[in-house]
Amino acid sequence: MFIIVFIYRGNTRFVSILLNATRLRLWYWAGIVTEMLERKTTISTEVLHVLEGASSPLSVAQIMESLDEKGLRPNKTTVYRLMEKLIGKKAVSEISVRNGTAYYELSKGHHHHHFVCNECETVFCLDSCHVESHGINLSALLPYKGFQIQSHDFNLYGVCEPCLSR
Repeated sequence: MFIIVFIYRGNTRFVSILLNATRLRLWYWAGIVTEMLERKTTISTEVLHVLEGASSPLSVAQIMESLDEKGLRPNKTTVYRLMEKLIGKKAVSEISVRNGTAYYELSKGHHHHHFVCNECETVFCLDSCHVESHGINLSALLPYKGFQIQSHDFNLYGVCEPCLSR
């Protein structure tokens, strides 16, 4: 059973809470929904619904497949433009993997990493940033002391359990 609650604060603040029997997800959309949907279209609304319902990050091809199942057939360029707009609004995060495919997920409000299955190409979210939680000093890896790290990306690659058991 799902319960969705929208709390309105000002004219551009939304908090969306999705309660599941086992999980609580908190998405803070600071004006994202109202700004992004200034031109509210069926496609933009459904893309957000697809991303909300996804259990893992999705590629544009997977998003297009989900839209097709709903009887919607937008141009792929339209979906890419929408993804860029959502990334710019920080509503969506893009995960680039070494196979060249970009995957998208709703921004979760916290930095985390991913596991990518080399067999089925599914991207799985890791709970947190293990670099930060274990206090790993990335600055020690830099070639010169004058360098400053501003961010990092970290993906693990391997074979997921379902693919291993085939």
